[in-house]
Amino acid sequence: PYASKSEIESFEKGRIGAREISIVSLPRDTIDPSIIKECGDKHKFKGEIYLTTYRPFDLFPTVIVDDLQLTKGKWYYCVRLPIGGTVQIGWATTGFTTAPYNDRGVGNDKYSWSYNGLRGFLYNNGEFQCSSSGIDWKKDDVCGCGIEIDGENTRIQYWLNGTFLGTFFEHQTNIGQSKIKCNMLPHEHTTSYFPAVSLRVPFLGLGCIEFIFSPEDMTKCPLPNGYKPLLVPQEINIENSIVPYPYNAYLVQCDDIENYVHKRQSTNSTNVLCDLINDYHLNTSYKLDNSELFLSKDSSGFPLSIVNYQSSLTISFDFDILNRTLNDTNEQFDIQLFTLETTEQFFVQIPLNKIDKNSLRTAIVICLDEQKIKIYLNNLCQIINTSNEIQTITNFNFHILPNLDARIKNIGIWKYALCEEYIQRLFTYSLSYVAIDYKQLKEYRQKMNTFTFSKNQQQFENEFLLSFNESFEESLWKKKKKQVDIDESKYFKTIDETNESTIQLFGNKTYLVLSKSIEQWSEYTLILDISIPNFPTFNEHLTIFSTNSETGIYITHSGKICLFNDGKVNQSKIILKLNEYMRLLIMVQKKYIEIYLNGILQIHSHIDIDQFTLENNRIDLFRELDSSMNTTNDDIVRIECKSITFLNGLIESDLINKQLKSSNYSLTSLVALPYSLIASNLIAIGYKDEWIKLAMKKYNTTNSQLIDQIIRENKDELLKTDHDNQRKHDLLILSRLNPLIELENISEFNNDDEITFVGQIICDCENFKEISKFLNHSISTENTDINKLDTNMRVQYDKTWYQQKVHGLDAPDSVIGWLNDTTSKTDLCDVYQLFDLKKSEKQFINEILDQRKSISKSIQYFHKEISRKQYSDSRLACEHGLISIYASNIILNVLKLWSNNDRNLFPVKKLGDYLFIVKLLKLLDYHYTYRSMYIDENIDGITTLIHSILQFEVKELIKHISINKEATVKILQNKAPLLYELQKDIIIHLVRFVLKPSSCLYEFNNQESSIIDDEIMIKQSNFNFIFKILNIFIKLATDKSMKQDEIDSFLPLLFRDSFINLLFHLFLLLPNHHSKTFILRLFIT
Repeated sequence: PYASKSEIESFEKGRIGAREISIVSLPRDTIDPSIIKECGDKHKFKGEIYLTTYRPFDLFPTVIVDDLQLTKGKWYYCVRLPIGGTVQIGWATTGFTTAPYNDRGVGNDKYSWSYNGLRGFLYNNGEFQCSSSGIDWKKDDVCGCGIEIDGENTRIQYWLNGTFLGTFFEHQTNIGQSKIKCNMLPHEHTTSYFPAVSLRVPFLGLGCIEFIFSPEDMTKCPLPNGYKPLLVPQEINIENSIVPYPYNAYLVQCDDIENYVHKRQSTNSTNVLCDLINDYHLNTSYKLDNSELFLSKDSSGFPLSIVNYQSSLTISFDFDILNRTLNDTNEQFDIQLFTLETTEQFFVQIPLNKIDKNSLRTAIVICLDEQKIKIYLNNLCQIINTSNEIQTITNFNFHILPNLDARIKNIGIWKYALCEEYIQRLFTYSLSYVAIDYKQLKEYRQKMNTFTFSKNQQQFENEFLLSFNESFEESLWKKKKKQVDIDESKYFKTIDETNESTIQLFGNKTYLVLSKSIEQWSEYTLILDISIPNFPTFNEHLTIFSTNSETGIYITHSGKICLFNDGKVNQSKIILKLNEYMRLLIMVQKKYIEIYLNGILQIHSHIDIDQFTLENNRIDLFRELDSSMNTTNDDIVRIECKSITFLNGLIESDLINKQLKSSNYSLTSLVALPYSLIASNLIAIGYKDEWIKLAMKKYNTTNSQLIDQIIRENKDELLKTDHDNQRKHDLLILSRLNPLIELENISEFNNDDEITFVGQIICDCENFKEISKFLNHSISTENTDINKLDTNMRVQYDKTWYQQKVHGLDAPDSVIGWLNDTTSKTDLCDVYQLFDLKKSEKQFINEILDQRKSISKSIQYFHKEISRKQYSDSRLACEHGLISIYASNIILNVLKLWSNNDRNLFPVKKLGDYLFIVKLLKLLDYHYTYRSMYIDENIDGITTLIHSILQFEVKELIKHISINKEATVKILQNKAPLLYELQKDIIIHLVRFVLKPSSCLYEFNNQESSIIDDEIMIKQSNFNFIFKILNIFIKLATDKSMKQDEIDSFLPLLFRDSFINLLFHLFLLLPNHHSKTFILRLFIT
């Protein structure tokens, strides 16, 4: 599966560790990794284990998912059992230990939980008989195991071949048929979990399992609703791929035909086309088949009426021409594409030899300012000049494809002119995302929704909430979903002096049915704004909500709220007021139920499991199951309800205090769409995450089309705000690096010249001691604020220290997220090695060579089928490249020869200024790191060369410092010019990285050019080269041939405060542990 960056971030909440799945044994030496073979259909990975043993006793090994911790959410995986057998499948936490030769696997201690479907036993620090008997797994069965991590409500559930077996482990609930309580939180609320499976391998026998982590491969035991797989989707770049949201969309292709027709129709209508965007549904008499509308040559075409706001307009649709008899593909086929209520006629010529005959994707762009109509037909564009008459039209009354046998679908309307780029996106990706959005919204609204009723409302707006005046029947419910009852208006009454209506239920037979998702709900919330005209008569009650005849919530004849549960009755202390709207909250949890009235708790009662569980796809409200308990006449109002809200989950206590005190507070935010559902397509259009959140907050909306419109109309202002915020961000970061530097006059930090200028300023700053004092004072002040001493004089660290350090940086928000290595097992930059003083230079070079078994792909070349001109250009580029390589070899050998003569200062000036020499060294290093086709002594000659030059420079620097008793940047620049230039180059690249980390990671992604451009390579932040130079700096600072006072004299110049600050920011921002460890080693060295 694939997902966008924002979707993956949402997916990974509660998941810590490597994204790639890796199966290992516990202990690690139990199973040879080579035994774990590749498996899977759509998702292939090493997860198949076939084991046998020749030892005279059974083996009981355990395998786990390596580097994975789950802290919250609902997670699921499957295990296929090729031979059935004795297998314990479950979860474990920190502290779990195994003994493969002593029958100790998952579930055999207090830190793990498992189920054995062959024997029907549960394991958690003991063996327990499973309550679900008679279900034993067999050969090729698939067992699904899910964990729901929710503090005190944490539990583990099992499935077999798609059949739900039950909740086998639940915190503080009896295990199986025993009286022993299960402890799912051995580490209290810090407990995290990982999958673990143990399998018995008998003497001379076979034990085997196969993991399944991809939902696409879970065909036999599918991923349950609400659960997430352990496999992280692959990230895809969706930015700038789809067209902005249309204002209206009809007949957009999707898997579910029910999305194309607006369900609730009056009896005299034929078809109502559903607007998937803004609910402007269209009546049509044309025949609808699947997702397509059939037009006839005897008709005037498909009608579209659009109000003209004196702006431009775009209409798009796909169509097929039916009954076409032309055989000659070279002929031209003229059709009348549309008519408009003007004196002009609009014909379009279709050249059959240039377009796809099967489907014609069309866009009509009316540009009023230009007095032009642009018609796009597949890969062709025709422009029609119009008269002034079109600008005077108040309503555009179109008839699409008149007098033509055709099928039409994917209709979209934009109230502005789409640009060429958007037309290209539309023709490439169509409007399918709109249908997916609509379908996801419907599914979400069956999990949480709120209903209010507008002034003068006459009918129920959709199938999610309907009325009944008779016994419930599934077939009748389906009919009501499609067709409006004749007398639905009788249920609605406008509330005086408001824009609201309320539902009135008369007599004792009327009730409401809510449509919910199909899965079972054990925890949920109902919020009802109700008014009681009259209390029930003596010994009768008014039912609010019930799940069966044994449970219910009702209002007594004395005006009290009552909970009836398993023969027990709990009543509220207060008496309700008649004819006054009140907000009633019913919150059902697994072990108890709470009822609030206007935010005040009235009833808190323990319940048994499943007593209030909703097992089907509906919720009945105000239904009197026993008509003898309420005898209200049909002409009398029994209850009024002006708002209904439900959600598959619980609400926080602070919301109860804020939003539930009165029926006047809106509950829309309570059931608002999650950001991940809203943002995905908006990001694909090309909008920034910050823009989307700003529009949602400022205009208090979750409507994707409206957010799209807001961003589009305010894009210039948003870009300006981005620019200002980026500048403030850059100034904040740079002020941390060196608080004494004045940067306010610099207008931009995006330009390479500006960043180079900033790096030069930081590099040339003289005030080492003043800066150091300032930083030390700042750090001590921060420590005073953050750290406090407890009664035992021990330092207590505030959790906000990390947020303060990374404020403004593009780093994870939490320490846990920062500690998580987000890279794959192989580092992006794996050429450099950690500097180890115990290793010789030869060992160091050999380790580098071992990692260069595969040569990285050069950024300059791109292989594809090419033309002769491209071949010629590529050949010239190749020759140019070879010349550069030979020249580099010659220069390197000359430099090495000179560097071996240490009697005189290295004559590098003969090659040019030192800035040029740094570029030359980077270029040489690049050639020998990435382009060398052979391995010889030259491959790391750059390190030796630079080190020898800098050694000589440092000796001269120390000599000058000892004589003049001062160490300044000017002295460094004069006496160690190469050291100064290398230092400055590193500072410039680190500044660039700190300001824009995501754009500076070294990747070979520029495959467009066939001409070598070494200047591009030099400007890129090559961390291999940077770390190589830092290694040399460490060697200089730890040179045992020098005295300690000599090292101390030049060390402040080598590692200046700004330089150290930059390295610390680099430490925070680099995404992999290898790089972080290198910098950490640098600091401690």
